[in-house]
Amino acid sequence: MASPHGLTFTANGFSPSNWETWEEVPCDAKDTVQDAVQADSWSWTEPLIQALQRVQKLQGTGRTELSFEALKLQSLEPFLEVQALPRQLTKLSLRDNPWQDPALLLSQLQPLHQLISLDLSKCRLDSLTNLPRLQLRHLRLEENQLRSTLGIAGCPRLLEVSLARNRLNSTEQLETLLELRVLDLAENCLTSSQRCLRPLAACTQLSELHLQGNPLAKDGNPLRSLFPSLETLDSRPLRRSRGGVATPVVPTAVPAPRGPWRDDGAVATEYLGKTKSYARRRGGSSRAR
Repeated sequence: MASPHGLTFTANGFSPSNWETWEEVPCDAKDTVQDAVQADSWSWTEPLIQALQRVQKLQGTGRTELSFEALKLQSLEPFLEVQALPRQLTKLSLRDNPWQDPALLLSQLQPLHQLISLDLSKCRLDSLTNLPRLQLRHLRLEENQLRSTLGIAGCPRLLEVSLARNRLNSTEQLETLLELRVLDLAENCLTSSQRCLRPLAACTQLSELHLQGNPLAKDGNPLRSLFPSLETLDSRPLRRSRGGVATPVVPTAVPAPRGPWRDDGAVATEYLGKTKSYARRRGGSSRAR
């Protein structure tokens, strides 16, 4: 169905095609939008219009990436009402929005079965228990209020997980991510290597780990021996010892030169001078013969 103001309602959703901001939408068109989707609990604010315009730009392009980052969105409900979220999305960013009900937000992602990359950073999340079962490969959860990772087992195919700058004091269910390769736990409240890290030894493909900013001791052979495949720890490359244990690469100091220091120019000048002197002596002895 099409309205006379450029609004289009199709089987795939809602497309605002002619307006850049909410202020440009005529008053009667605003009423048409709300009546068409039978929405009584919310209104089409400028952030919603901007978000829907981003969805519109995907139509017919074949692209499967969408970002709603920092649009001041409070709910996905309007998009679900008009079926505006493309089911073929593979990458979605909901980062930095003041969601009213973060737990509901997670459950609303269930229809997006093809998602492989999801950014939920700065989304006010305090729990992952509503995280739907998805085939995600990359998940970003930085700067939330998480104290636990319980619920992350619903995404067992994850390769990369970032949980930096939360309030984590446990790492429940992370050990179920058997394909995990990159894990960022920086700046949390992890205090015990035995309790928080030892279970992660099940992640045998882990190659990059970030633990800086946690109270737990992150040095010493016990930690490094837990992860034989580890290549990077806190952004520092590791090297293998003869026993197979990874140790941080420490830059080797360059020994100071002995004797008085002379730059290359002085050495070169002296060399040329001696060469010319030698050549003159050789020339003189030849004439003498």
